[in-house]
Amino acid sequence: MTIHVERAKMRLIECMHLPPADRALLTSDAANMGRWRVVPMGHLKATKLRELLGASRGAFDAVVAFRPTGWAYGKGGGPSTAAGRTMRLGGNVTIVEVPYSEHSSFEEIRQCVHDLRPRKIVATVGAGPRGDRHAGLALLRD
Repeated sequence: MTIHVERAKMRLIECMHLPPADRALLTSDAANMGRWRVVPMGHLKATKLRELLGASRGAFDAVVAFRPTGWAYGKGGGPSTAAGRTMRLGGNVTIVEVPYSEHSSFEEIRQCVHDLRPRKIVATVGAGPRGDRHAGLALLRD
């Protein structure tokens, strides 16, 4: 299995210094494009997906896109399900929303700070009108 990524994305991924076995799964060579492709979030809409499908020159007859989103949780079957919603946009284009969140719980942040021991923590949320934006930072370092 090979996953195709755009050249710009590949340059970012190379900064991660992935293990060789993981790096070998990725390519930005258009001639080596397989079934899997990573595209920018802006390409995860019907028009762009149809363009990608057309560019395959008949190699594929349908496209299924997985769109990560924090707004999909529970839309697929109620609040207790982790599945997002599936949208069929014409017979050959399907988008599946995959729920995720960029936010961490306080306990996840606390564990991260404990493990990484940063020299400085800058609060970006919850500064509040009282100027208590640093409240709770001591708890993170415990």
